[in-house]
Amino acid sequence: MAFVVDASVALTWFFKEERTKRTTSLLRRIAEENAIVPALWHYEVSSGLLMGARRNRIPIEVACDRLARLALLRLDVDPHVPANFPNIIKIAAETRLTIYDATYLELAIRRGVPLATDDLELIRAAKAKKVQRL
Repeated sequence: MAFVVDASVALTWFFKEERTKRTTSLLRRIAEENAIVPALWHYEVSSGLLMGARRNRIPIEVACDRLARLALLRLDVDPHVPANFPNIIKIAAETRLTIYDATYLELAIRRGVPLATDDLELIRAAKAKKVQRL
């Protein structure tokens, strides 16, 4: 079954102290199932790895290596289509999410798939919109 995965889950794969059995299981599922991400996912994950390097959690070379590994994942990258932005901003306004987080929720709603997130506000909004969380 396909699912949307957000950056909060993806970043746990690269920081051992944040990794859980659930997030590791989600990474394994990507090898067998269709994981969907919005185009902004790569920017958010890259930014998270850069912040990890700046905070001396990982060397920048390791961050770059991990980004190269992401390219090997089986991901369906959903483009930001301007026609989707009215729905995204409406969801953001209704749920008090950022546009970035509302993008993940809109994608899960539009595709009719569960959402894999560890972001508490996004979890709350997904419940309100009756979107299953993985």
